[in-house]
Amino acid sequence: MKPVVGFVGEIEADLPDFELVPFREGLSVDAVLIAPGDFRPDGIPEWVPVVEEPTARALRRAIRRWSVTIDDVDAIHGPGTVVFGKLDGGRLREGELAVREGFERSMRIREIRVNRQRVQFAEPGSDVAIAFGPVPKDLFRRGNRLRPGKSSTVTKEAKAEPPSSDLKTAILEAVGDEPVGRGTAAVCKTLDKTPQQLGNAFESLRREGKLHGFAGQWIKPKAFDEGVDRFLSALDTLHARYPGQPSHPPAKVVGQARLGWSGKPLDRILARLVEKGAIMMREEEVRRPAFRVQLGERQRGLLDKVIGIIEAGGVNTPNAHEIGKRLPAPRPAVDEILNLGEDSGEIVTLADGVLFTTRGLAEIRERVRRGSGGKPFTVGEVRDSLGTSRRVAVALLEQFDAEGFTERVGEKRIVKTSS
Repeated sequence: MKPVVGFVGEIEADLPDFELVPFREGLSVDAVLIAPGDFRPDGIPEWVPVVEEPTARALRRAIRRWSVTIDDVDAIHGPGTVVFGKLDGGRLREGELAVREGFERSMRIREIRVNRQRVQFAEPGSDVAIAFGPVPKDLFRRGNRLRPGKSSTVTKEAKAEPPSSDLKTAILEAVGDEPVGRGTAAVCKTLDKTPQQLGNAFESLRREGKLHGFAGQWIKPKAFDEGVDRFLSALDTLHARYPGQPSHPPAKVVGQARLGWSGKPLDRILARLVEKGAIMMREEEVRRPAFRVQLGERQRGLLDKVIGIIEAGGVNTPNAHEIGKRLPAPRPAVDEILNLGEDSGEIVTLADGVLFTTRGLAEIRERVRRGSGGKPFTVGEVRDSLGTSRRVAVALLEQFDAEGFTERVGEKRIVKTSS
């Protein structure tokens, strides 16, 4: 006679040697599956004999009877707040709810890692790292204990409810009208709510266009536009004050603008401005796209020499190392003057370090236009017509694609009529 095995949840495996039945109150079984999908490498399920007749409710309590004593806490980009400790009592499952003793609000476990490897289940006795996402780090302290949270069914039903207009209004008031906005933790503290309780409301306000979110920093659109204007105005002021300096650290610009942006929110804001074409970034510094550095007499003379060496090469221009040999000058000095040439808009560095002057690139652009005659062409045809290598031809065409001068049509390219 097949032993009767009770289980909680769905079982997809084919187990011909067991009669599998879902638990219900008062059910008598011979053994229990600890959790769905718990099978050893040989395919036999992990099950434990039942001494006394269990009920579904008692079984669920037994399965969820785990605890973690916190040894350390950290905030990590991506996973969010992560707590470290030893798992005791029972198996821990990714995705279930947990509470910190003394703080009876459930938090969903986003990720579990054991020995730096992500796992769906952690066994008792394991040293675990548990990620909770955007939960305030200061909620946890060394020595705090985590234990199972409330029913996931209750939580899902609560999450399914749309956020009330009163709650969204309260969030907007808490965020305020300043360009710096407010962070998730600060808003939660003001409203005495958890990030989980406000998550849907934040997302709803973002979709409605009433809030911008930058790595947990929330800013109203009008306030953000004001902040952007102040940031760009400050950058223009720095360009005018230091005409020989091509770019500036973002923190310096923020200080000049008297804004409170910093950290990851500032990184996200800068990415937004780059995407809109309002600024350019190079080596962690920012500049306006139209800005051109003003060179001193010595810098001007050295740049003119470099431009002459590059243009003397025609289509097959020298690289930075070769330019250094012809000047002669050490490589750092060559790199510096090439950067100044780019900042002044007179030199362009293409893919793979291929160098051209702006004037030389314009001449090649016109040669490609005339040579194509309005018809599609391949990389090989451009290479042959210009008398250069495939490496240079590819770099040129990728630059022309980026400029909008050419566009790809299958394996070929064509000069855009608008250009």
